[in-house]
Order: sequence, then C-alpha cells, then structure tokens
Amino acid sequence: MNAKKKGNHGEHEMAHFLMEHGFKAFRNSMSGGSVWKGDIANSLDLTIEVKTCKKINLLKCWRQVNRDASIAHNSPVLAVHFDNMPAKNWLITMHSEDWVELLKENRELKAKLKIA
Repeated sequence: MNAKKKGNHGEHEMAHFLMEHGFKAFRNSMSGGSVWKGDIANSLDLTIEVKTCKKINLLKCWRQVNRDASIAHNSPVLAVHFDNMPAKNWLITMHSEDWVELLKENRELKAKLKIA
C-alpha cells in the first residue's frame, strides 16, 4: 500500500474508532485546508493528527499538530498506529496539561457519582 493510501486508511480507522466510542468524528479530506485543522474533524474541540507508520519522528509530528491546534485555538492530539500493532490500537500523544485536566475531570466525575 502506498503512503497516501496507508495514511487515508489510518485516518478512516481513527474516525471509526472515535465513532464506535460515541464521538462525532469523520476524516477531514482537506486535511487542514478547511475550518477543521488536522486529519479528523470532531466534536471534541481537538486537532487530531493521525500517523500510520513503521517509525516516527515524534517531535516533528508533534510540532505539526501543535501548530495546527494553535491556529484552530484548541488542543492537539497525535494518534499513532505503528505497523503490526493490533487493529483499533493507538498510541495517543497530548500536552501534559490537557492530560492532567482529563484526570481531574475523571476524579470529579467519580466523586459526583461516589465511585471509589
């Protein structure tokens, strides 16, 4: 499979992964050339960049999604699927502050629901 087809396939897979978990998402065919920045248009207020690869220059990819997110005024997420990883298995990279906010929200929700 050539790189473009592999990338398109990965973007479709990530969009389907998010939809299967109840989120509105679809592959952004303009890939940043529209109102939506990143590869996946979504209802999460995130700029999501998808990479499917054998190896990755993480810092270069992170700079790309971080730049696009700053233009879109939202949070960046880099979703990576390495060759030979199981289907529907992704490594997610995000800012540490965004990650801490998710943890706090989870803790607050558990407290409201009185879950240990």
